[in-house]
Amino acid sequence: MVSLLILAAAAATVVILLLVVRLWAVIRPLHVVSRESLTPLIVAGSGGHTTEILRLVGSLSGAYSPRHYVIADSDEMSAKKIESFEHARTKRDSPPEHCLHRIPRSREVRQSWLSSVFTTLHSMWFSFPLVYHLKPDLLQDSWQMCRGESSDQWVCTAVLTMSNYARSCGQWNPLAAEA
Repeated sequence: MVSLLILAAAAATVVILLLVVRLWAVIRPLHVVSRESLTPLIVAGSGGHTTEILRLVGSLSGAYSPRHYVIADSDEMSAKKIESFEHARTKRDSPPEHCLHRIPRSREVRQSWLSSVFTTLHSMWFSFPLVYHLKPDLLQDSWQMCRGESSDQWVCTAVLTMSNYARSCGQWNPLAAEA
């Protein structure tokens, strides 16, 4: 009985220590360097989600460039919407500064839950290297409202995971960048 209490106390101590370290990593003041431009990573879901995110991107100034868009590899409609949006933006602003990245869709409509495990892992396999390579300064996505397709959520998870790790090392932090 005593050993069980000691084990519970040790587990509680570890949990509290982890929470304190996490809280310190999030709250501590960061040195934010002012820059001329920021690189946003814009994750577009399919259909109405793309329209929604393009409405938000339309209000961004030219300081947010180059813009990196991530869409599912089978989503041609979103690719056309993004290219059309960027073409119209080029006419009124500056030269096009955007790039379209495709990742495998995490789950197709009417796909069985069992097989979606493997396609989700496949999508995740492409999301983490993409985020690592791009190292965006800013993340824009409807995922923060829990409304994108599941592929989008892996990209956002990759950004949050990598930024939390890098922030604890005092490096890359897409949540603290300032234009």
